[in-house]
Amino acid sequence: MVPTDAGDYSVVVTSPGGAVTSAAAKLEVSWSRLVNLSVRSVSRSQTDPLIMGFVSKGGPKTLLMRAWGPALARFVAGTTMEDPVVALHDTIVRGGLVLAQNDNWGSGGTTRVDADIARMGAYAFPEAASKDSALHYAVDGLATLYAFDKADKPGLTLVELYDVDDSQASRLVNLSARNHVGGGDELLVAGFSIKGNQAMRLLLRGVAPRLGLPPFGLGGLLADPLIKLYKIEGQVSTQIDSNDDWASGGVVAMRQAFASVEAFDLPEETSRDAALVVSLQPGLYTVELHGKGGAAGDAMIEVYEMP
Repeated sequence: MVPTDAGDYSVVVTSPGGAVTSAAAKLEVSWSRLVNLSVRSVSRSQTDPLIMGFVSKGGPKTLLMRAWGPALARFVAGTTMEDPVVALHDTIVRGGLVLAQNDNWGSGGTTRVDADIARMGAYAFPEAASKDSALHYAVDGLATLYAFDKADKPGLTLVELYDVDDSQASRLVNLSARNHVGGGDELLVAGFSIKGNQAMRLLLRGVAPRLGLPPFGLGGLLADPLIKLYKIEGQVSTQIDSNDDWASGGVVAMRQAFASVEAFDLPEETSRDAALVVSLQPGLYTVELHGKGGAAGDAMIEVYEMP
C-alpha cells in the first residue's frame, strides 16, 4: 500500500433483492521515506572533488540535485566555492559516464527548480544569475555526484538531493561521502530529511581505519572517527546521539545491521570506526563526522535506510 491509499472505505453487497452498504471503515497507511540527502564539506580541486554517492531502489527516481557555492555564504563564515559545477556519474569509479552536468543553475531556466524547492520547503538560490548549480535527472540504482570549482579553486560547498517525483514505488535508501576531515569548515556533515507518519530505522557510520585494510588499502586516514547526530528544528540544532567506537553498540547486533543493508563489514572488533543504529521520527537531521581530539585525516560518512 502507498500513502494515497489511506481513506474511508465501505463494502457494498448486492443481490437480486437489492444492495447493502456497510459502515465506513478508515484505512490508515503507515509510511516513511528519505526525501532529502545532503553533504557539506570542502571540495579541494577538480581532481579531488567532493564526491557524494547514493542509491535509489524500486525504479527510476526523479531527483533535483544542487551544489551550493556563493549562496552558501549567507549561512556559513568560511570560504565558499566561487563557481561550483555539479556532475552526475553513473558509477562510483572516477571517470565513469557523466549522465548530466550543470555549471550555472539559471542557464537552463529557473522555473522548474524554483517550483520544486518551494514545494519541498527548502532554501532557494537568491538569484538566477548566481553561480550555484542545479540539475534534474531520473536515477535508477547507484550514482554519484561530483562537486568542484570551475576555476579549480578550493572551497566549502553543500551538495543536495531532493526526491521531487512523489513516487512511492521508488525511494532513496543510501548516502555516502568520503573526504578529508579536519577542524572548522573541514568537518564532513551529512544531512537527511524523513517524511511520513512513522519512525524510520537508520544505520549511520563514520568509517576510517577500515579503509586502510583490503580491499581498500587507503592512506592518510583518521585514526579515530567520531559521529554526532543532531535533530534540526527551525534554527535550533540539538545533539541526540553519538558514537565513538562501533563495537560499543554490540558486535553481533551491529554486524546484523551491516548485513541487512549490504554494507561492508568492520572485521576488527577493536577498530575505532563509528556506527549507530537509530529509530527517528519524521524530521530533519544531520550527522557530523569529527576526528577525535581534533585530529585530521580522510574518512567516509554513510547513511542507510534499514529494513
